[in-house]
Amino acid sequence: MGLGVVKRIMKRIMKYGLMPFLILMVMLCFPITLNATEITEKSVSENAIVVVIDPGHGGKNAGAIYGGYIEKTLTLNTAKAVKEELEKYDGIKVYLTRDSDVDMELGERAAFAKEVDADLLLSLHYNMSELHKLFGTECWISAFGRCYAVGKDFSTIELEILTKEGLYDRGIKTRLNSRGTDYYGIIRSSTENDIPAVIIEHCHLDQENDKPYMDHNVWPQKYGVLDATAVARYFGLKSEQLGVDYSNEVHEATAVPDGKVSPDDTPPEWCEAEVTEVDEETGMIRGKLSAYDPDSRILYYTVSFDGGKTFGEYYRYEPDENGDVYFEVQAPDKKRTRLIVAALNIYGGLSQTELLYEGWLNYLPDEEAVEETIVITRQPTGLDEASKKLDETDVMNEDAGASKRVQSVFGFVLWVLFFGFSILSIGVAWKYFIDKKWRKNKENDKN
Repeated sequence: MGLGVVKRIMKRIMKYGLMPFLILMVMLCFPITLNATEITEKSVSENAIVVVIDPGHGGKNAGAIYGGYIEKTLTLNTAKAVKEELEKYDGIKVYLTRDSDVDMELGERAAFAKEVDADLLLSLHYNMSELHKLFGTECWISAFGRCYAVGKDFSTIELEILTKEGLYDRGIKTRLNSRGTDYYGIIRSSTENDIPAVIIEHCHLDQENDKPYMDHNVWPQKYGVLDATAVARYFGLKSEQLGVDYSNEVHEATAVPDGKVSPDDTPPEWCEAEVTEVDEETGMIRGKLSAYDPDSRILYYTVSFDGGKTFGEYYRYEPDENGDVYFEVQAPDKKRTRLIVAALNIYGGLSQTELLYEGWLNYLPDEEAVEETIVITRQPTGLDEASKKLDETDVMNEDAGASKRVQSVFGFVLWVLFFGFSILSIGVAWKYFIDKKWRKNKENDKN
């Protein structure tokens, strides 16, 4: 474009008072230019694996708080450890959705993963339940298509690694909302962008069974190394620095489902048990049980001493080669005992036995008598109310985020309209001033 053409364009802009609009367009495009530069800086080689690590919660959203532990801090520490470990491998690029204590909407996290063209998004969490009875580690994945298949394959490796440390395997799960889409916002938003996402619940902060697997100074970093190892194994990475090579590791791939993979919303098909011994001198009741569920794995068993009105703590359901689990519980002293045993699947569905034993045990001296030796709480039904209540936090956060997004867009539109009107007013005034000055100069020239 010649210099003369540029001059003519600038004259027309000045003549018609369009300079303010040119300034407005530059200002509006400036953030877009910055963002584009930012994305360019994040670009990686075509063959590199891209993984986004999302430290759950942050800012005002602290997550689970129990016994001095704050989930948002733990997830950030673990995420940084994952990144540090993964960057020791070849052919991988790792990003964090946040690297400080800031709040982020779930959609923002998924959008960032889309922005860097992620192959996998891992959302890190630590668990807690309302009744403090749940324990173990679990993964939540999408119920749809390729995201389900990739999520399940990765989660299988992840849980294999975590359970080798001694954590109890709570399973790989899907969950749907009332609209029939993925329940968890981070998974739903990622799936909409065709990015497989996995929520890793490492352990429960509030349960004695998981206490050996939680320590401020050791486990958050250790979980990071374990998570990174799962990623390296899944993608077949190698590291000269670590002296490991997973490139020849073979994993059986999950077939991509035709439809959605719905969670199991039914209880175990049956639960049977028998009492084999009642020790009246100690109050110990021994027996064995077995349960069956055609749709999902049996996860826990629990007992009731009041005929099924309330149940106590949960125990691992780990049957022997004959499919039996042997139990030993201490009945309450100087109280009527009506023993029932129940089994729960990985989604919290519960089935219970008939009345197994009824009696009155008196085995402690009066001064040593205790009412109960296990914590008795209300009976769980269907999806355990503990996890259900915590899960609703995700929906509330999602709704709040949606409201915030609407307000943000509405505010931006108002700002543009106001700013545009202001610029228009300035432009009109400028044009009037220029025209007036031009007419005055013309009159002076005539004189």
